Amino acid sequence: MLRQKGIDSNWKWDDVNRIIQDDRRVKVFKTIGERKNAFSEYQFEVRQQEKREAREIKQRRRENFTEMLREVHLTKREKINFLSKFYVISKKLQGDIRFKMVDDREREELFQDCGE
Repeated sequence: MLRQKGIDSNWKWDDVNRIIQDDRRVKVFKTIGERKNAFSEYQFEVRQQEKREAREIKQRRRENFTEMLREVHLTKREKINFLSKFYVISKKLQGDIRFKMVDDREREELFQDCGE
């Protein structure tokens, strides 16, 4: 019911209550306390799902960035090794969307891992 109403994890109880109070499905819960508890559980589940999705997105971006570095490594002109300089390689990769999807600190960390 809460999902169908477009309620997400950032909503406050008072706002949710105003929207659901006229819904017949809310009558399953006998007291306001039961309704609040159900809402809290819903918020917890939604937040957990949001965190999982954010981790998955971040992991995919890291994998795509690493794949991009491997592609550069496989070309004959550019080999990435422990002597490679991040700023030199990064200038050549700035136009790639996979480069932009990872933050600066993480880019350099992934680059160092690839060069080892």
